[in-house]
Amino acid sequence: MRTAWALLIVGFSLLIADTALAVPWEFDPYRIEVWIAADDPRLIEESAQQQLRERIEQRSWISAKAVWEVDALPCPADLRWDAFHNLSGLTQPVKPLAIEVPKDKIILVTIQSQGTQLELAARQFDVRTQRWSGVHRDQIGNIHLVSSVVVDLLRRCFEPIGQIERVDDKEALVVMKAQGLAETPDSPAVVPPGAALTVAMRRLNRVGQLEKNGVQTIDWTLLEVLEDQFHFKRCEIFSGFRRPLAGRKSIRVERLAVAVKPSHEQTELRLASRQGSPLPGYEIYAKQTRTGDSERLAETDEHGNIDLIQDPQHPFRLLYVRSGGSLLARLPVVPGLEPELTATVSDNARQIEAEGFVLGWRRKMLDVIARRELLADRIRRRMEEGDVAGAEMWLEELQKMTTINDLLYQFRQAKNDFLEGEASDPRTSAQISQLFDKAQQLASKNYNRNLERDLAEEVKQMRKSQDNFGGSSAAPISSDEFGK
Repeated sequence: MRTAWALLIVGFSLLIADTALAVPWEFDPYRIEVWIAADDPRLIEESAQQQLRERIEQRSWISAKAVWEVDALPCPADLRWDAFHNLSGLTQPVKPLAIEVPKDKIILVTIQSQGTQLELAARQFDVRTQRWSGVHRDQIGNIHLVSSVVVDLLRRCFEPIGQIERVDDKEALVVMKAQGLAETPDSPAVVPPGAALTVAMRRLNRVGQLEKNGVQTIDWTLLEVLEDQFHFKRCEIFSGFRRPLAGRKSIRVERLAVAVKPSHEQTELRLASRQGSPLPGYEIYAKQTRTGDSERLAETDEHGNIDLIQDPQHPFRLLYVRSGGSLLARLPVVPGLEPELTATVSDNARQIEAEGFVLGWRRKMLDVIARRELLADRIRRRMEEGDVAGAEMWLEELQKMTTINDLLYQFRQAKNDFLEGEASDPRTSAQISQLFDKAQQLASKNYNRNLERDLAEEVKQMRKSQDNFGGSSAAPISSDEFGK
């Protein structure tokens, strides 16, 4: 019993000690492993590699101060080939070499000889989000500059990470890691206003470990930093979805935001239908989030593609996709972050075709209604003049015309044809149905369904009355005069 109590007391003491030693997120430095892979003969010797790693660690401290804790290590042997030949194609997660202290980042650096030049490349792997960033490159001719250029590449590919603490409708408050350790405006931990942040969810099990496939990047969702608010970054949420960050805050779900840095000159955006078909001719507009001004960028080409050029002054673009006057999608994008992006949007070709049919049908309907009213007016005038024969002649013309029921039958048949297409999309089908219903409601207000029947009955009664009591009728007007 005493042993159990002693163990309980010791465990409770350790828990208190761990809590006391826990460093607040905004004052906790980034722990980074830098993996070096070099094929230059001057860096083959272990002593030369060790010297290079020590210089990188020293220069990292000078560059980032307390924000970074850098350990420079040799690249794992099983990763060297990919590092040299397929650095941009790496997708598999990697684990830190040192397990004593949890790491935040792994940055893979390659140094390759190309004649008299040295080509350097760096790519970051974020341990929390399990995501590789883009590849950043440089080239030098002096081997003595390697350590300083490597540190410059570390800064270029380093992407600060933050925790989303609060979400209110269209805004979020984010606490960036190590931001309290930043001493200068150019510190790598600083995230300025206007920066774009991607969003990811990290799900943990009961013991605080990452679940299998527990990291989910929220597609087509970005945060734009508006301003500093105490130790928070106040951000506006832009998304192609209505509520991308909905749900209660949970200790087993971490909501993370990463301040991304584009590495490509442009991004090729491809629009495709839900069946995978390209969507050419769709209009792309870009909206300035701060001013609200919009500009038309271009139309998608025959393959449904459009190139989005990276602009360091405006890293974030809010795109609107339109076709046939309809807004089909809202796409927040960081041009240059990915070489290619594919957005699945509704193929509204059937909707545009349906709009053309409805417009033509309404014009035809109005024409028929106008002609019917014109004939009805002439019938009434002949009846007022006592010209039964003339009224009967115009009534016969009226009865030969296309009837309203004929047009309504064509209308209903066309509606069914549009809604029963093979490439039926629920959203498009709903819009087409709404389009037809609205057109039918408007048309029903503009005509008298019983016009022909009422006039026929009136002419019949007039003829019957004239036959019973006798009388003369005026000479009928030829049908050639119709329309005069």
